[in-house]
Amino acid sequence: MSIVEVSPTMVIIDLILLVAIICLRTELLTSKNRYRLFEVRDHFVRLVAAGDLEEKDEIYIYFVEMLNVLIRNTQRIHLRTLWKAIQQLTDERFVKDRERYQAIIRRLAASKNPKVKVVVPMYFHAISCILWDNSPPLRIIVRIVSWVEKFRDSSVVIAAIQAYEGYKLWMTYKNLDRDLHQSLIPAPVHI
Repeated sequence: MSIVEVSPTMVIIDLILLVAIICLRTELLTSKNRYRLFEVRDHFVRLVAAGDLEEKDEIYIYFVEMLNVLIRNTQRIHLRTLWKAIQQLTDERFVKDRERYQAIIRRLAASKNPKVKVVVPMYFHAISCILWDNSPPLRIIVRIVSWVEKFRDSSVVIAAIQAYEGYKLWMTYKNLDRDLHQSLIPAPVHI
């Protein structure tokens, strides 16, 4: 059996390749996510071009501005920024912004035009895909929750719970039996 020698040069080359692959993956994910946002923005532009939405409509202005910001900052959309945004929802300084956003979303969702209503799920789907791609902790949390949900009703888990309950019952009986025997044995008399 021969031992393969690894030269320091090969280790350095392997590390450089690993970093390049990680950077390339990040860049590909960023590009893919930007294209999702471009698709939503283009849908808004097509709605205006078709006359289904006015160019001066608050919905169009708000979402095109928001999408332009998100396209520039796609890499920054992750669990931490989502948490900060949720915290800002309770901040009194952002009450007007929050109310404006809620009114726009309600108006968009209540639209009678099905072409306009389609944009709401497209927008939130794009954001959720970006969050998923940019947030390893989110992926771990979701996988743990789904694993727990999958096995919660599993017969293996139920059998394990029943076995544990049986073990606790047996230990209780064993302790009671020991206590009973000790109470029946007379205490030693010291003279």
